[in-house]
Amino acid sequence: MAGTFDWPKSPYKGLSYYGPADVPLFAGRDEAVRRCARQLGDRNTRLLVLQGSTGCGKSSFLRAGLIPFLESQHGRFEFARNPASNQSEALFVRSTDSPLKALSAELYKFASNAVIQTEDGLEKIDLSAALLGCKDATEFVEKAGNSGEILISSLRAVAAEWPRSLVLVIDQGEEVLTLKSERDSSAEQSRDQFFDFVYRFNNTEFDLKLIIAIRTEYYGKFVARMGRNTRDLTKIEIFYLNELTEREVVEAIKRPTSAEDFPPYGRPFDQYRFDFEKGLPERIAHDVMFSQNIKGGILPVIQIVCENLYGSTKKKAPGNSPFSIALNDYLALPQVEVQLEEYLRQKLVEFGQTIQINVGDAEVDRWKDVLSGLSIPQIDGTVVTQLKSKEELRVLARKLGCRLPFEPTMNYLSDPSVRILRGEEVINSVTNLPVWAYSLGHDAIGLVMERWKTIKQERNRRAARFRPTALVLGLLQLAVPFGLVFFGHRTFRFDIFALICFTYAAFFFLVAAFPRLMFVMAPFLARFSKPTSGSGSKG
Repeated sequence: MAGTFDWPKSPYKGLSYYGPADVPLFAGRDEAVRRCARQLGDRNTRLLVLQGSTGCGKSSFLRAGLIPFLESQHGRFEFARNPASNQSEALFVRSTDSPLKALSAELYKFASNAVIQTEDGLEKIDLSAALLGCKDATEFVEKAGNSGEILISSLRAVAAEWPRSLVLVIDQGEEVLTLKSERDSSAEQSRDQFFDFVYRFNNTEFDLKLIIAIRTEYYGKFVARMGRNTRDLTKIEIFYLNELTEREVVEAIKRPTSAEDFPPYGRPFDQYRFDFEKGLPERIAHDVMFSQNIKGGILPVIQIVCENLYGSTKKKAPGNSPFSIALNDYLALPQVEVQLEEYLRQKLVEFGQTIQINVGDAEVDRWKDVLSGLSIPQIDGTVVTQLKSKEELRVLARKLGCRLPFEPTMNYLSDPSVRILRGEEVINSVTNLPVWAYSLGHDAIGLVMERWKTIKQERNRRAARFRPTALVLGLLQLAVPFGLVFFGHRTFRFDIFALICFTYAAFFFLVAAFPRLMFVMAPFLARFSKPTSGSGSKG
């Protein structure tokens, strides 16, 4: 296995989550994986609610921790997989504001072409009974996506044919509460249908389990709607995924440098051939965990810092020689909170280089304007992401004048290795038809987008205040040459002087009409104001 296992190109994930290909690199969660597995594996458990704060690593915990662990336990458990995608990836159903319809759409795809891994390879399983006689996905979503009772009958038919304990995962379960207002009657109907399904599912006996992953901030409200009374929750397990401790963070940082053998994968050091100066992983963990400027979870920042550190240091290493990351390499990077802010810029610049387009500050700002509409601030200071259709975002990008080609850029930003965006097919809750939509790939990017909105608002306020000043300055520039003519003080080079005055007047009138022009010109003007000597601190 060690000889055939394809190790990831980078030992750190940036904003991406750990997946099945990252199991030997996933560290710090061994005890949590075993405890969660015991809860889910209990014969009385029907549903497990996995809760954790934003950025604590719920996706990685499931994909690289719990799922591989359970599926390696004598073949008892099998997680559903989308036949149209990589069979190594478990199926995660995105909740959206209509989770019942989202689950129905994915269930139809799964049951239409279900396969299971056996010793002889993939084997097809006939789950036609689970399709309930529907001729296509739209009819099935219309039927099962509006009735918890009908959807459960389909799941019962799946469980009857599946030879192992099948597990389904609903991801970002809080979206049923956050994407639309409680005053929206259609959204409230979808919520009622979903929680009615949960109530009914909790009282069934067939061999199929459900995991719902939610953010801790919405746990209380979610559980309150899940049970009609406390007796309804007897078969529901709650697992809280805590933030990593400092020791566990250090363990995660150091895992790619380990010379320990992790059967059947091998030794991480043999693949990545680097180590850290003594005490540096502890320094990185401490800096990130105790920074007052980092919100929304420390794991994304740790991964970005380590990815930047590994990439920049490896470039200086000769050939494939082993190398060591020193404290000076770490100090040469911007401050840790700045690196998260720069992540989007860095990825846009990298993509622009691949298609030979120079990506400057103005282009980055335009893409920030496009993506900032995907973040929704919450009253507690956190951020959730909303879904927008590809066409809606395409129109906005065209209106803002983005130079990078829309579709290739969106595909790049939603690549799992980048994970600035998350692109997926979702079901329109009104038409029951699938549409391609995008959301932010991580809540940490949502916080960056909210800070960008604050910057834009401040710019607009400053621009509005500057408009009267620009208008007065323009009028003064016009008045000077006319005043000289009126009082008979025309000089030898009056024509040149008047031209300069008129040029300045035109500039100030232009700024008065379009005050944001000052911010567009700021990067150009800054080139002439940079000091030619001396040094300053980074970040």
